[in-house]
Amino acid sequence: MDYLSWNNAIGKRFFNSDRSGTRVFLYVTIDLINEIGATYDVDHNDFLAAVKTGPPWNSRHGWSICQQALQAYDAWRDRHLEYPPYLAYLTLFSLADTVPVPGFSRASYYPGLRHLLGVEPVAGSYPSFDRMYELWFDLEVWSNQDKNGELGIFHADILGSREYVGLPKAQTILTDDERHKLPLLFAENGFDPSSPPADRELSHLLAREMHHYLLPHTKGLLENRSSEESAAHEVLLAAIMDELEDWDGTIPPQVELGEKTGSSLGTLRIGMTLDPTAKTVHFSLRCRSNREYPEEGLRLVQNDGAEPLYCYEDRQGWSTILCEDETQNIFDAAFLDWHVGLNLEDTEHSWRTSLSRRPVRVMVSASPFGFDGCIEESQIPQDKPFYLLVYKDYIDKIQTWGTACCTGFSEVQMLAGLPEGWRLYSIQRANSDEIIRDTLPLLAFPTLLRIRFIGGLKYRGNQYFTFGLPRIEVRGAPEPVELFCNDIPLKADCDTGLYNIPDEVCAQKLIRLEVRRNGDCVRTKSLYALESSAWLNTVAETQLNKFGNRVDSSSNESCSGIIVDGFAPPDLSLEVYLPPSEGNRIYFIGRNPGEIVECPRESISDDWKPVWAVIMKKKGKGNAIYCGLDPSSEKPKRIQCMDHRRLRLWKEVLWHKRKRISTPSLPALQALWKDYKEVAHDIR
Repeated sequence: MDYLSWNNAIGKRFFNSDRSGTRVFLYVTIDLINEIGATYDVDHNDFLAAVKTGPPWNSRHGWSICQQALQAYDAWRDRHLEYPPYLAYLTLFSLADTVPVPGFSRASYYPGLRHLLGVEPVAGSYPSFDRMYELWFDLEVWSNQDKNGELGIFHADILGSREYVGLPKAQTILTDDERHKLPLLFAENGFDPSSPPADRELSHLLAREMHHYLLPHTKGLLENRSSEESAAHEVLLAAIMDELEDWDGTIPPQVELGEKTGSSLGTLRIGMTLDPTAKTVHFSLRCRSNREYPEEGLRLVQNDGAEPLYCYEDRQGWSTILCEDETQNIFDAAFLDWHVGLNLEDTEHSWRTSLSRRPVRVMVSASPFGFDGCIEESQIPQDKPFYLLVYKDYIDKIQTWGTACCTGFSEVQMLAGLPEGWRLYSIQRANSDEIIRDTLPLLAFPTLLRIRFIGGLKYRGNQYFTFGLPRIEVRGAPEPVELFCNDIPLKADCDTGLYNIPDEVCAQKLIRLEVRRNGDCVRTKSLYALESSAWLNTVAETQLNKFGNRVDSSSNESCSGIIVDGFAPPDLSLEVYLPPSEGNRIYFIGRNPGEIVECPRESISDDWKPVWAVIMKKKGKGNAIYCGLDPSSEKPKRIQCMDHRRLRLWKEVLWHKRKRISTPSLPALQALWKDYKEVAHDIR
């Protein structure tokens, strides 16, 4: 193979549509080069020979390999190539850091490079290697700006204080095998991409993992926070955090354990409802996942044979509150042993859920998620009030830290409903983590400056639909910083601390975010908008009639996509409301016992208005959907009709089928549905 053939083969391996929106690391080994070359019946020796020869326009034979790389880089975009022609040279530089050379430590870089080039492997810089940063940074520009991240996102990170050697070393910070096994580690520790742990807790847990998914060298970097290794520690931690943030909850199968298919993971979070007046507290569980929930919900069981728990999809990756026996009786999470965690599984749908093992649990307001009360988070919030649930073994440490380092620290006294051995503390603001971060890393302040995308409608990777762009969170900034979006300064929301992408940049395909400190850019992150909202103002090029035939603009009736001209649809009529699929039925239920019809077989009487639509599905299960106007004025009445058949049907659906009908997720509608069931129970 000649140089450009190797260059293209390497480009296709690392940069392709499957990597769109995800981070690319140029991690290269001899085995990988042999694997790429196997398709063409060549190996790494052919690759090394091709690199020494260079591209067809190489006129610097006999010069250093870096000078040849610079010539390949010079004005390369004018050649209209598929991939940057210097990519094979950068591959060589990454390979040099993974090749062991007898007599030299792994930290020594240049002996490996010389060994690959067939010269004596000695220490000391290589001619013109100090200019290779131009190629690394250009690769970042090509992948992130020229290609808009559609083939992958590359970052030219620098590892350590040795600037030029640090560029290839940053690419080999994690092996491909380690990267592929990270989801197993995330799953075993119950990590949630939407609520990542504190970076100190993350490094603490992964450095001590027991299944040897990470190499000893990697664990050493995670645990070593010394000044000499601080840069390596930060780059490694940032790489793992990126992988966690992009993780969709899929757990790959462990073939060595006989697993043939993967599974989906949801993390369990504790919910808390506090009543200070009654001095009571109630606990529940919700599931959170980036995966789509099964339509019929989850039936979650423990290995010890305990009764199953049920939940359904609610909103934004959250499930409804876990309930017992499909009765909609909320499961009391106070019965769980919180400091040892919990694992539940739905074998039918290959789902696993886990509650993390923590002796201290952080509870924040659930209102940003649309829920009442509080919900568990993995980190203490910055500059916001929160609660701590503390196990008895750590009470003294928390009281010492809370008194010395927190504002508004106090114990919530005399609460009924707290599990035995646990206490609840209220904190207005945590000012320092100095005396607690080593004992309880989960309470450590973030030290890694990160830009996170919150919410939004994602296509994949860091690609979002223009009409559903995320909000922005900046964490880990010990000093005041500013956030810029395409050079426009942003202001954080006073209530949430999040930033909104301004309307004036929403139509731009590339949205670049920069965190600046004293005018210097210290962190960047980009996202890509898939479409512009400007399409609404354009004229449709193709119009169809109701039969699907193309018509011209003079036609009386036409449509283009969802835009219909010349036709006014009739008002919505519940009498012609059809079930979502063949064989299903819908019960419309009114306020008075006996006000019920089965659609589409029957029509609704003009004498009453429906409050509920109960959609029946397979296996006798159903969903209760509110279709009234005002829940506060639609309480059930007790005026029974004289039609005994309809009276019995009203009770049958509301009471006898109650265990198989899922209720609405909103508390007000749950209460209203409960009122209807109680009236149905009393019908004789």
